[in-house]
Amino acid sequence: MTTQDADDELRDEPITPADEERTATRRRHNRRQVLVGALLLATLGITLQLVGPCLVPISVREGPLVQQPSESGATVVWYMSHDVPAMFQYVADDGSEVEATVESSERRRMVRLSGLSAGREYSYVIHDLNKKVLATGTLQTNRPAGTEFSFVLFGDSGEATPDQYLLGEEMANLRPDFAVHTGDLVYPDGRRDRYRERFFLPYAKLISRVAFWPCLGNHDVKDGYQDQAYREVFELPSNGPAGLPAEDNYCFDYGNARFVIIDSNLDEARLAESVAPWLERVLTESAARWKFVVYHHPAYTAGKYEPTPSIQNTLVPIMERAGVDVAFSGHDHMYERTHPLRGGAITTGGQGVVYVVSGAGGAALYNPKNPDQMPDWLAVRKNNTHSFSHVVISGGALRFRQIGANNQVLDEWALQKPQQTP
Repeated sequence: MTTQDADDELRDEPITPADEERTATRRRHNRRQVLVGALLLATLGITLQLVGPCLVPISVREGPLVQQPSESGATVVWYMSHDVPAMFQYVADDGSEVEATVESSERRRMVRLSGLSAGREYSYVIHDLNKKVLATGTLQTNRPAGTEFSFVLFGDSGEATPDQYLLGEEMANLRPDFAVHTGDLVYPDGRRDRYRERFFLPYAKLISRVAFWPCLGNHDVKDGYQDQAYREVFELPSNGPAGLPAEDNYCFDYGNARFVIIDSNLDEARLAESVAPWLERVLTESAARWKFVVYHHPAYTAGKYEPTPSIQNTLVPIMERAGVDVAFSGHDHMYERTHPLRGGAITTGGQGVVYVVSGAGGAALYNPKNPDQMPDWLAVRKNNTHSFSHVVISGGALRFRQIGANNQVLDEWALQKPQQTP
């Protein structure tokens, strides 16, 4: 008999009741093992949820982040590693320790401080209920009107590159009075879980001391993540145009300057119908000596991208009429500065708008589409190093530097306002 014949004969043997019982027993055993395994996994998950906070140290995972300071107060935001209570204390003008009321929402914590003095630094500490120190910092209130102040500005930063972290250190060392961002805070899609590595950590020394004013870039709104991240993380003014989401467009004042932040991701129709009238109003109603507008997509650029028609058609005429001094943007990952322009042509006598592209904050740099050609309206273009802008305002004088990695000065220029008439 061959092996095949033997196998066929075995398969033809009838199945006995004993065989059926053994098979059923094995199946019951396997089901019990599966159920026991599932029960063990569920028990382990519940146990970790209950004892996790005891096993993993409680900490401030993101922040502190200073928001909306004034001459008499400020807001501070931070995120805990666990949803547990936290306390915030600061040293008041008289040297006493003041405990502020902490607002809680899941792991997010926030305090709103008031009764402070202008141009002062206030040391603060965040600790748990057992008085264990979790974070410390020193926040600065706005300087009194009429005094000199400075700010840093940059964009297209959030890729967690070594240069992003290096620029973060350099900006903090300059000790500006606040920071402004031209958009694309976190690549590739502005997702909330990327913020720690690509925003909070590289700018920790800066944002724990002074205000950070963000602007929405195209990557920040990709797949709708601004709802999850941008609007959750930041506490911004709700003074934007009616009919659009609060905080996407807003304005603020510092000293003798007004800053207007615009969401340039909007299509031309909404820019014309909603943003443009609001922009004209907030610019013309202000008596500020200096006026700045910040948006992501550049009105004028000779980089990788073409100039943005929707901005030229809707916002540029208003900025020219309202006497805007500098319009800042990003999107092109490089630094560019135009001559003063009106209607796309170079002007003299301080009557035009200077357009600055400061989009070299840390993401991969771009090559210009036509590297050997520069239009006559473009004064400077630098795309070989990451960089940020540093602006100092003193009365009617503006001093500007574009600073690259390792503190190299890439560009330096100045504006002087005519003497004000009483």
